[in-house]
Parts: sequence; structure tokens; C-alpha cells
Amino acid sequence: MVEAEAGKYHGGMATVGESRRNGTGASAEVVLVGRQLDDNENLGLGYLAAALVGLAPVHRLVLNRADELERSADAILASGARLVGLSLPDGGCAHLPLALGELLRRRGFAGHVTAGGPFATLARGWLLERYGWLGSVVRFAGEAPLRELVVALREGRDLGAVPGLTTRAGDGPPAPVTSALPLRLRPLRGERPQLLGHGVAHLQATRGCVGRCAYCGPAALQALEVAEGERAGVEASTLRRLGVGGVRRRPVADLCAEIAELYRDGVRYFYFVDEHVLPTEEREALAFLAALGDGLRRRGVGRLGFGCMLRAELLTERLVDAFADVGLVRAFLGVELATPAEGRRYRRRVDPGH
Repeated sequence: MVEAEAGKYHGGMATVGESRRNGTGASAEVVLVGRQLDDNENLGLGYLAAALVGLAPVHRLVLNRADELERSADAILASGARLVGLSLPDGGCAHLPLALGELLRRRGFAGHVTAGGPFATLARGWLLERYGWLGSVVRFAGEAPLRELVVALREGRDLGAVPGLTTRAGDGPPAPVTSALPLRLRPLRGERPQLLGHGVAHLQATRGCVGRCAYCGPAALQALEVAEGERAGVEASTLRRLGVGGVRRRPVADLCAEIAELYRDGVRYFYFVDEHVLPTEEREALAFLAALGDGLRRRGVGRLGFGCMLRAELLTERLVDAFADVGLVRAFLGVELATPAEGRRYRRRVDPGH
């Protein structure tokens, strides 16, 4: 059902509320809670909200500080929501959403609370054992499982049968790691950030990572994602072809269409949040940049600026020049390891000369 209907939600509008101060009592069936720093966007919540377009009214709550907990709980209780989703991308930001869950329990919230994100996936057993009010954890990408969870709650069905959902009974059916839905969606956006007077939008051109760095939580998910696909009966060759356990890329045409739409809406600075916006091979990276530039020109996109993270050991002069021609104005370079010995320790290849 999700795969067949994915196109209907592409770039659509939804009954979605958003509050920076968390003081609204707008009605919603689903409330999504996450962190959003100043001059930033929470693309994760935006993608989840987009996945629910046409299925359920959604409200998004920003929770950055402890003094927002009471207002957040008030908003959730006033909304009448039957489902609250807590975003736990990493352990460092998990304490506030988990504190909100504790507060909701004390305030008598009768709905279902779920959690998702890399940290939630990795620590799902610990979370469910420790927090009695937590009803489930969504494994890996949450767009498709969240849709199924909403329907299961609405119909009173067994949540243990929802693909990609973990309950106290254990991991349910395999997560839909091969689903195309996350790559077809465009995030629903809230208040527009500004930079030097220009509209800003954060973009995601890929999902996943090619690395297996020993210090990285998301990298630890990659092998587990492959195992999840194999548990579903998908052949290893198919998983590799689809990028499961590695990098999955959006079609360049779709990326260009999103940029063009935001450009017409006044955005002039676009920041890629991707770990690997450029393919690792120079030839493939140059082809991607050529297609990106051509697609933007054909859509009438004028002067703009791109920012992103880039891996210093993969850059060449040709790549830097090609990216600058497309609009690169700002880059964060990863140079945290300086010797081959350090690289081996963290399972990274390091070429000091380069």
C-alpha cells in the first residue's frame, strides 16, 4: 500500500502544525517531537510529516530546552493525539524527549508513545526495558513504519505485526529497508531560516553512509540494515544494488525540482546535510555535478549558494572547480585523522600526503 501510494504524497501539503514555543493546543492525531537549533531545520520530522500527508493530521513540536517541557506536555494533552513520536537521533539529545515521555506518563497521557532515530534503533531493547511508558521503537527509516503504525492504532490491530516496529515482544516483521518512499518524499517545512538576509533550506540528496567508522552510531546501523533486509528474504546482491547498508541516492531530477521550487519561494542558500553528497569516485561525482547544474539551468534557477560537508581525502581540483561552478560557496572539510595509524584505529583510510 505504501509503495503504491508513495507518489501521492510527493511534495504535497498536509494538515501539519508547528510551534517554536510549544504553546498551541491545535488538534492532531500524531505529534512529532524533536530538536531544532536556531537557523536550522529538522528534516527528519519534515520527512515523517510528509509521509503522513493524507493519512493523519500531524503537529510538530520543537523541544530544545528543559523549560519547554511543561508547555510541550500541555500542547500534546490539548491536541488529543493518539500517537506521540519522539526523535532520538543520538544519545546526547535523548534526555529531553525521554523527560517529556516521563512527564506525559505522570500527567495521564493515554495514547501510544514511540521513538525513532539511529540511537533509538541501536538502543531499542534498553529503552523499552527502562521506560515503561514507551510503547514501541521504530527501526531504521521511519516513514513507512510510521504510516503502518498510525493505521494499526486506529484499527486496534496488534502492533507486533507492524513491519519495522519493536515492542516488548521483540522485533516485529522486518523493516522495509528497500522501500522507495523515503527517497520519493520532500520534507514538509516550517519557519524559514535566514542567513545574511537570504532564505535558507536544508537538503538531503542521499540516505546512508559508505563508512564503518568505529566511533559513529549511524555507521553501526549499516550492517544491521543489511541483516534486516536479508531477514525479509531479499538477496544480498539486490540489497547492494539498492544501496541498503551504503548510500541510497535521490534521482538528480527530483533534487533539482525541489531546489527550483524553493528557489522560486525565495531560498538562495542551500545546505546539504548529507555525509556523502558527492559519490566517492571522481568520475561519478563529476557526472552528478554536471547533471545537477544542467537540471537547475533548465528549470530557470539563477544565482544561488550551496554548503555541505566534504571528505578532504576524496577531493580533487577538478571536483572543487566543478562544484564551485554549480554554486558551492561553503564547505566543512573532515580532516580529523592525520596518520595511517589513526585511520586504522578508527577503520578509516588516511592518506596524509593527499
